[in-house]
Amino acid sequence: ANENEILFYQNPVSDLMKFDFYSQMEGAAFVNVYDITGRIVKEKQIVISEGINTVEWSAETLSVGVYLLKINLNGSEKSIKFLKK
Repeated sequence: ANENEILFYQNPVSDLMKFDFYSQMEGAAFVNVYDITGRIVKEKQIVISEGINTVEWSAETLSVGVYLLKINLNGSEKSIKFLKK
């Protein structure tokens, strides 16, 4: 993952979202999942380290459809669309 990307291991996802992203520093990041109407359907705060971070997060509660995953870390934001099957 370069410093502006989020890379999913599988897209579409089924029961588990697993993705990588790069951070230039350690700290806290906020991860939000939005449905197509822009409503937050999942959110969590994670502790990140400098370099590549890998996150595993349950997707079981998500309905089938298209979502937007956003990661906000130290004021910068990364996002990617994904499909839940």
